[in-house]
This record gives sequence, structure tokens and C-alpha cells, in this order.
Amino acid sequence: MADLPVILWSRIPRLFAAPALHQTIGIATKTIVDAAAFPDALTALQQFARASASGLVLGDLAWTRLTRWREQIAQIFENPCYSCDIWKIATVTNFAPRRTPPAGARYMAAWIRGSLEQAGSRPQIRFEKAQGQGDAGITRIEFSGADPAKLRVACASSMGRAPKSA
Repeated sequence: MADLPVILWSRIPRLFAAPALHQTIGIATKTIVDAAAFPDALTALQQFARASASGLVLGDLAWTRLTRWREQIAQIFENPCYSCDIWKIATVTNFAPRRTPPAGARYMAAWIRGSLEQAGSRPQIRFEKAQGQGDAGITRIEFSGADPAKLRVACASSMGRAPKSA
């Protein structure tokens, strides 16, 4: 085995399921994929989960594109005005430009759910179709308490720039 890592980038979705690719994957240290390129995000993420469970080390560009969203959301909840109420979040609504949530929206929902559950919240995660283009497949994320008049925080896409808080 060489001392240098071998990175395989699978750019074409149909190749990820090809037997020939799996022979090559065996020598790779890490395989880079892009769930956003797959026609069905849920199927792609399920394939990635199975591959990862079998020991394959994957990096997904769809997850990487969410970095600015995750940073912005983390900054919101570092603010003492919101951090003391984080356990009160009852609903998280993830707005995306397509009826079927893209990979980025699904990754974001899973990350938010896990983060909020660690903080003591058990939110309902909802997906809604929104107008306009989204950054990483998301146009807006809204956090609300049981009474939205008392607790409501949102981030919106500004296409190409960091999401804005509202």
C-alpha cells in the first residue's frame, strides 16, 4: 500500500452503482460523490449509507455545500437570546425549490434534528416547496416554538452569499 492517499471522484451517478467502480473503490482511501447530481436524492443517500456501512469512506459535495448554512445556524443559536430557548423549538421547516426535498435539504434536516435533540428539543421536521432558487438546494429554514409568536427564527438564502438571519 502506498503512503499517499488515493481519492476517487465519482462524477456520474450511474457509475456509483457499477460493479467495475466497486473494484476501483477498493483501492481508494476516500470516494467523493455528489448526491445533488443523482436524479433521486433519497435513493442516492440510501446507497451512500449502505456503502458507508460496508466500510467505504465517502465525502459528499452536497454536504460540503451546506457549510455556510450550518455556520449561520450555529451563530444564531450561540446568541444568548436564542440559546436559552433552543429546547422550546417544536418545528423546523425546510423550504426548497422542489416538491421532493433535494439531498442538501435532507442532509440539513438530519443535522438540525441531531443538533436540537442533543440540546433537549424534539422538533418536527417539515419540508415545504418554495418559490425561487436555493443555495445548496435550500431557500429558507425556519425554527419555531409551539407558539410561533413567542419563538420564531429563520435563515434565508441569498444565492452565492452566506444565508441571512431574519
